[in-house]
Amino acid sequence: MISARIRFNISRFSICVFVILLSSSLPAQPVFYEDFELSNDYTYAAPSSNAVYPEGTYTIATNPSLVHPLFYSFGDHQTGTGKMMIVNGVANTLVWGRTISNLVPGNAYSVAAYAASCYPTNPAVLQMSIIGQQSSQVTLPANPGTWTVVTLFFVANSSSVVLNIRDTSSIAGGNDFALDDITVTNTSDNVVTFREDFELSNDYIYKAPLNNTVLYPEGTYTITTNPQLVHSLFASFGDLTTGTGKMMVLNGVSNTLVWGHKIAGLQVGTSYTATVWGASAFATNPAILQLSLASGATGSSVTLTTVGLWTQISLTFTATSSTETLNLRDINGTADGNDFAIDNIVVVGNGAAFCPA
Repeated sequence: MISARIRFNISRFSICVFVILLSSSLPAQPVFYEDFELSNDYTYAAPSSNAVYPEGTYTIATNPSLVHPLFYSFGDHQTGTGKMMIVNGVANTLVWGRTISNLVPGNAYSVAAYAASCYPTNPAVLQMSIIGQQSSQVTLPANPGTWTVVTLFFVANSSSVVLNIRDTSSIAGGNDFALDDITVTNTSDNVVTFREDFELSNDYIYKAPLNNTVLYPEGTYTITTNPQLVHSLFASFGDLTTGTGKMMVLNGVSNTLVWGHKIAGLQVGTSYTATVWGASAFATNPAILQLSLASGATGSSVTLTTVGLWTQISLTFTATSSTETLNLRDINGTADGNDFAIDNIVVVGNGAAFCPA
């Protein structure tokens, strides 16, 4: 493999650049990867008119004014109509933290995140850091809705690093902001290694993983390290990658959207494979999962027949647009039982030579 994990929004070149995927023993790097390992010091609240009224809460929504009566009205960074992370800030807290994998040791990377004040008083002071390496800090403009970039450059000394964004303001009053479009880019080839734009959608209600009854209602989900921690009747097993990490656990409902996300930076005409792993959490009426694109391509359905056994669901498609919406649906027609976990959603290019426009 010469290169992989392609975003394809790189600057124009006067020569043809050939990218060969899966052509040697090196693993292909994904254009998208979700392993549910996000961490922070805040409590998630479902988006409503007063969702983030308490300090120390956050939500994902399309406009800050929709989730706090005093927050100003403005759109997300990318399109003005998409989603962002909206935070009622607390002094000296971890806002967003994640392990970034599939790095090439010795290569230089740039990190960018966009943030904007939601309220003019005491604007947040955001610090981006790689644990054990560099950090950078920006005080957001007091004017609400002014998207400001926070940047950081580092050289990878291993295949993975922990990227943190902290609010280092010492004042809790005010200190309210939105976060959007976090990217990690390999500067040697302008390949985007990681992107978070908060555009997840599904038909389920999020519940904080507080105890072994939080997923008792059907149609709920959480992010946790073991299904039995959030439902007393669910089986006990670990995540796919390490056995100790996080996964998405769901109390299934028939014929529902489990997970949907916009996949950006695709090359039109190039073949990709999307994969996700699922495992039953309860033996009755196991979920039937299927990957598809909003534009029409549909993969084979897979029944999660064995409790705790991680099983792969896949879809191979040819991109007809630079952006596709990837959906994972539960097509089981029965609500009873139908309980499961998912982990490690990946989109990888299958091999192409192309000239960027």
